[in-house]
Amino acid sequence: IDIETAKRLGYERDHEGKELTDPDQLLEIKVQDIVVPDSCVDYIINTTRFVDDLLQSFYGFEPFYAVVTKQDLVGHLVVGLAPHTSGGVLARIVGFTGAHVGYAHPFFHAAKRRNCDGDEDSIIMLMDCLLNFSRSFLPEKRGGLMDAPLVLTTRL
Repeated sequence: IDIETAKRLGYERDHEGKELTDPDQLLEIKVQDIVVPDSCVDYIINTTRFVDDLLQSFYGFEPFYAVVTKQDLVGHLVVGLAPHTSGGVLARIVGFTGAHVGYAHPFFHAAKRRNCDGDEDSIIMLMDCLLNFSRSFLPEKRGGLMDAPLVLTTRL
């Protein structure tokens, strides 16, 4: 991200405590900020378009996201959810990476009870989660409550 965007997101100093002046300075990522892989950006943008269409056509509201490019996603909130769990953790998109991995603070991963077992994490755009999730959609069978955001941790 560029320096202006970093400052807008609350990043004033680099990892050594020096004021941000150079785009090559290293930053310590904030606890609930995430860097998402480029490989999932199209899916996220399509989700925001779906949510905006739903808000307009079903609820009669203005679009919430109005995303055109991936940079428009920066600053938006998501719910992080690890596999086989039912507790989501609130996060904010701060950037993108060409790596096939989501970068985040270790506390964010710990809050999701994430380990390195090979399963993939997921993120859900917060508005999508709020509009389109209901416990009534879940099966009553064993395991039916897994992989669903039944609770949300909003502050680490």
